[in-house]
Amino acid sequence: MPLVLIIGFLCSSYVGAQALLLVTEVKMFAAYQSSHQATLILKAGEKRWWQLYESGQTTMADEWEVTGGRFRYTMTGTYGEGYQAVNFFAETGEDIILQHRFHVKTEFPPEEEDEPTISERKEGKKDSD
Repeated sequence: MPLVLIIGFLCSSYVGAQALLLVTEVKMFAAYQSSHQATLILKAGEKRWWQLYESGQTTMADEWEVTGGRFRYTMTGTYGEGYQAVNFFAETGEDIILQHRFHVKTEFPPEEEDEPTISERKEGKKDSD
């Protein structure tokens, strides 16, 4: 009789451990799926933002709905050396928020015409006046 109890206990322990692993795996897959969805929202929103930025139609903050969630961005004031910080946020319906931050150069230094081109630098040509 004790042998039957030990075998029953071992079998129930094994089944319980497998059930726990299955539940954990399902939760991990759902988290991965939400994270991947947030990444897709971020990429789609970033692409649209760059199109608006290049055409000069961006504001300091905006948001829009995309498939699977919401994308929003904020732009902060100009930092030293003419850079502006931009924050992107991708939000899914499962309370997953993905953030991406970078700096955009807003002022470009004037180009000097006396500067040799890259091919001239490689060839070692120099203008002598």
